[in-house]
Amino acid sequence: DTVVVDFAGGNPISLSGLCFNGNGQSSMPGDTMTLRAGAADQVMHTFINEHDGSIGVQIGGINSMISYTGLEPVLDNLDVDNRIFTFTGGAETITLSDDAGGANGQSRIDSTLGEVVTFTNPTTSLTVNAGGGPNTVNVTGLDAGYQHVPLTINGGSDADTVSINDLPGTLANLITINLGSGATDTVTLNGTGGPDVVSVSLDGSVVDTTRIFDCSDG
Repeated sequence: DTVVVDFAGGNPISLSGLCFNGNGQSSMPGDTMTLRAGAADQVMHTFINEHDGSIGVQIGGINSMISYTGLEPVLDNLDVDNRIFTFTGGAETITLSDDAGGANGQSRIDSTLGEVVTFTNPTTSLTVNAGGGPNTVNVTGLDAGYQHVPLTINGGSDADTVSINDLPGTLANLITINLGSGATDTVTLNGTGGPDVVSVSLDGSVVDTTRIFDCSDG
């Protein structure tokens, strides 16, 4: 099954929201959802597990909600200022990467306990909320067209591992990593040819003074 939410004629989502039940897949690529032909101030993807979740769309101060179950891939082609991805499944591995389509303005996020979403790069901010559980967040290279948009990664109170690898080498990327308290966390920066501005905080307090990392020479 495929559902297309088309914003070309305005916001098509009713005040009561939109619910899509995919009922599981019978063949590849599975049940899909596509958001297209519109612009939004903010889009928040919230994941319950590998196939269930919701998408909050904010346009001009109006919030609309899409909920889904039994879904496999989501293609979010909306032009968005601020994108937020919130994971709630517990201990998981979250991977933020390019969509493998070249410099096409799209990136991808996936998780061992969340839906895979291919999305048009935001213009103002990108936030990943890892949620509870000891999580691993891997940033393994965004789309080459990802233009100077701040990336924020928020961890939880459990031990989290954050790894930043191979961001677009010609861009200045502002990266903020917020780690919770009460556990030992690990942050690794590799090959972020840049320069990149990286700030790391623990329970709201900066623990690594913001500085310039220029790893273009290895």
